[in-house]
Amino acid sequence: MRREKKRWEEEEERIKAIVLNQMEDAESYGGEEFIAKVSEQRRKGRLDEKLLKKAGIDVERYRAPDTIIRIIRTEQRVLEGDE
Repeated sequence: MRREKKRWEEEEERIKAIVLNQMEDAESYGGEEFIAKVSEQRRKGRLDEKLLKKAGIDVERYRAPDTIIRIIRTEQRVLEGDE
């Protein structure tokens, strides 16, 4: 099961890379049946900033760069006549 799961995860990553490459800077990419939409999220590290500031530590001085996460969501295309 673990090998099969790993294989499917690798396949998912391969397909995501293909879709992102085809999209370039577009926010969506459509095929005959599905549309892929990409959104990004930015996350900061999880520290108790209030506690660090209270201790006199400049949090921003030690903060790692933001992490950008790309999310691809697909939805089924509505074809004319299917409405």
